[in-house]
Amino acid sequence: MIPFWHIGELINIITAPRGFHINQAAIYTPWSLVIIKNLLVPAMVLVSFLICCLRSNRLSYNEIIALSILTAILIFAVLITPDMNLWQFMAGFRWFLPFFLFITIISMNDKDLLRQLTHVLFVIMAMNLMMQLWQLGNITSGWWGWITIGGTGFSVRNPGFFPLPATSAMFICFSTLFTFLVVKGLKTRLTLGFLCLVSVFLTMSGTGFCVALIILGTLLAGNYWRILLPVIVPTSYVLTKFIISLFRGSDYFGTSLGTRYKVFINTLEGKVSASLLDVIDWLFSANFGLGTNAAILLKNNLGIDIIAIATDSFITQLIVNLGGFSLMIYLILMTSATLLAYISGAKVTVLWFFAIGIFSVTVTITEAFPMFLLVFVAITYSIKNGDFLFRNRRLLK
Repeated sequence: MIPFWHIGELINIITAPRGFHINQAAIYTPWSLVIIKNLLVPAMVLVSFLICCLRSNRLSYNEIIALSILTAILIFAVLITPDMNLWQFMAGFRWFLPFFLFITIISMNDKDLLRQLTHVLFVIMAMNLMMQLWQLGNITSGWWGWITIGGTGFSVRNPGFFPLPATSAMFICFSTLFTFLVVKGLKTRLTLGFLCLVSVFLTMSGTGFCVALIILGTLLAGNYWRILLPVIVPTSYVLTKFIISLFRGSDYFGTSLGTRYKVFINTLEGKVSASLLDVIDWLFSANFGLGTNAAILLKNNLGIDIIAIATDSFITQLIVNLGGFSLMIYLILMTSATLLAYISGAKVTVLWFFAIGIFSVTVTITEAFPMFLLVFVAITYSIKNGDFLFRNRRLLK
């Protein structure tokens, strides 16, 4: 269904006249498809919860504790948000719901699920790459820029089946890493890594290109990847800054990252003093649901009276919707899990955490379907597979 989720936006990108300003906050896809897409996440959570209960007869203590904590956080966030209307709650609930999926999907996650998803993802990646190659010379809109080679104009950014290049790049990187959980051969992984780099290059997403370089560099490092990883990461950043700036301008990084940095810093405005009230105000947000893409779409497309706060990144969303405490938990969990996987020698899992961490700076992950599903399936599988120094221990039972 992925090629049809954003069919309206895709047609608009392809058919818009040259120089037309694409409104990235507008919805061009029929609302019937939009509604179906947004009902998928609640449906997946409900189905996975029922399967979890049917397969194991009862939830494990760890799963019950995790679900209870998530429920308490959700209720607390709703209670401290003043004057919340139904639309705001729906926007926030849609953003928060994938966290429940992370817990409920654990019991139904196995190699068969990974293989099935890998086959589907490979087909979609191939189709997406073909669409990008077609878009290279057929996107008439100059919103993302043009480059002329030998008198022929080419589109600088080609999102494939997705409405935004960054979203497409995230899908490509996550799908490539997902296939690595099933595909073990080095030659096959290198081939997939190279195709990933080509596809991401066509999107001209700086974030995606940096992640793709880290993936390819780590694969080329072979058994020395743990020694070379501290060199691969900064080198990938420098190469990304140089290559992407050639096509998107020398001020690209300052504009793209600078904008997100300003949005993030805005969440700290008025909280710079050391007073207890300011600290509490930053730790526990009273804006649940406002810092979501859903709120922006409701306001811009349906005229809903809602104060939508642009975030442009997952880490900023955490602060706006839940508060600084959630960002602290996220950073602690990500750092700890990455270090444990690194020490364990779980190369693919380490690459997953690097990809998640880097994309969380520029993309709203939990609102990007099916990317958050791939993240949850991959990480829960890594936990069950013992990639965090816990081999031969049954943590989930």
